[in-house]
Amino acid sequence: MLQAIRSRASGIVVQILFGLLIVTFALWGIGDIFRGRAADTSVATVGDEKIDANEVQAALRRQVDRMRQMTNSTLTEEQIKELDLVNTTMNEVVNQHLLDLEAKRLGLAVNDDAVRQAIVDNPAFHGASGQFDRNIYLQLLQANRMTDQQYESLLRSDMIRNRIVATVTDGAGAPAPLVDALWQSRGERRVATAILVPPTAVGTLPTPDAAALEKFYDAHKDQFMVPERRSFTVALIDQSHYMAGIKIPDDQVKAAYDKRQDEFVEPEKRDLQQILVQDEAKAKAAAAAIAGGKDFAAVAKENGESAAAMNLGALTRADMPGELGKAVFALKPGAVTPPIKDSFGWHIVKVLSATPERTAPFDSVKSKIANEMAQAQAADQVAKIANSVDDALAGGASVKDLVAKFGLKTLTVADIDAEGHDPSGKAVKLPAPGIVKTAFATSIGQPSDLKELNDQGYYMVAVDKVAPAAPRPLAEVHDKVVAAWQAGERATRLAKLGQDYADAVNKGQKLGDLAALHGLKTFTTQPLSRYEANKELPPDVTAKLFTAKQGQAVTGSEGDKGVVVATVTTILPPDPAKATAQKEAIAREIEQTTKGDLLSQYEQSLRARYPVSVNHDALDRLL
Repeated sequence: MLQAIRSRASGIVVQILFGLLIVTFALWGIGDIFRGRAADTSVATVGDEKIDANEVQAALRRQVDRMRQMTNSTLTEEQIKELDLVNTTMNEVVNQHLLDLEAKRLGLAVNDDAVRQAIVDNPAFHGASGQFDRNIYLQLLQANRMTDQQYESLLRSDMIRNRIVATVTDGAGAPAPLVDALWQSRGERRVATAILVPPTAVGTLPTPDAAALEKFYDAHKDQFMVPERRSFTVALIDQSHYMAGIKIPDDQVKAAYDKRQDEFVEPEKRDLQQILVQDEAKAKAAAAAIAGGKDFAAVAKENGESAAAMNLGALTRADMPGELGKAVFALKPGAVTPPIKDSFGWHIVKVLSATPERTAPFDSVKSKIANEMAQAQAADQVAKIANSVDDALAGGASVKDLVAKFGLKTLTVADIDAEGHDPSGKAVKLPAPGIVKTAFATSIGQPSDLKELNDQGYYMVAVDKVAPAAPRPLAEVHDKVVAAWQAGERATRLAKLGQDYADAVNKGQKLGDLAALHGLKTFTTQPLSRYEANKELPPDVTAKLFTAKQGQAVTGSEGDKGVVVATVTTILPPDPAKATAQKEAIAREIEQTTKGDLLSQYEQSLRARYPVSVNHDALDRLL
């Protein structure tokens, strides 16, 4: 999984072209692996500007959330470190500041109309009709804890950066001769005639004598190893363990309810319909038609509004900021606003119904409040104990001492290998996936550091016993060693036989005659591509065919099935019918690579103009 993420997350083109040009929606919270810090902490400087840790932390959260969406899984702290996401994110933020400083130097700006048009054109904000839907826009902003002013500010900055990047990469085309050469290479296809020589072709293999078997065993002991196994104790500082003993009195729950009543207020909602047009004259005409008694939905349809775009649903005052919201929430049900203008156009809104503000009764939220209070108390206990344990570990305390002192819950694991399996091969279930890795990275007699326990606490490991990896005795694995020797001998003889057949063909014997002589059948492949996988021949045989001359034979292994001997029978030029699409794809690939190179060089020139300094110690503390 990590390799797949790396391939998507790396590269200057991804970091700049796709990371900087589009304001991406991402949920801000990903758990407690990001710990709060002072607001004035800087982790880098770009020119005369300081980059605050909170800015990098927020960008890191968005990056982790993008990874989560791509992989449908939550990244652990260890995976974040292994992917080097902190440094990648730091570079992305630095690049943003570099572009912002250069934009300021060049005096670049984007006006309000351009920002408004970019929002209206963004497909993420379009409804079923394919048109901009303000309701969707506001819902997305609310889901991401943004005001429209905050989003517009971020978008404006991105649009300015986009102008710089577009200017730098303008003209990064693909030379026609290079496109043609790559198209010829990639598009050429070859047809082969082949035979499959099965393992039985080498006959029955002998059983090796004792000396040969021992020699083979000595040379391949790594194939017959007992893996290292460890027995260890896991000490848990687990939030759920402490929650079980916490009982919040009813009077405290009621007091919390009274103190937090604002949280349980369900604000007034209004079920709304809207007509949104860009032209004032049309807005006034629509308002006049409605005032004259014409059906609101009919007028909306006449002005190009679909039913989905017209029906805004139930919105709160917070969902409708500005003068529009003020006007809408001043109306009675059934009333219609006059045309009201904002940055998205002219709005006419009808109030269908209103649901008054209400406060959830105590009994309906009592258990929720009690559980939250218990969680908070348990989390406090976990934090206090973890800090004390951390200090004690630094002072040389053992896990056994800490378990006794703090009454920690423990788990004993016996004879487990590095893959998390017991001697029978069964996977051992543990509270956190990183425990086995921690145990195998910890020396016997030394406690591990405190590690996170799935955002619910911490754990540490003490290794009690290590059984090092060792080769199994030859007598114990005799039959397996014999089978391995025979497999190796069979592969060697089969490869030689395949090469002998290929040599015979290359000396003039026809492949069909050779196949008939040995009771084998020939088969002809479909046209093969140099770069596309096929199911007919092994990849190494296909690659060899594209270096061979017509009529020449090559050979290669087909694994347990045997060896393949194949000859080039036909060389086909690229398919002219696919030339346009294929050349366009090649040109885009070359252009993308060239843009990446240009952006990389431009970034270096900006770093020379605006020196970059990163406080790596402060950066490491982000996790």
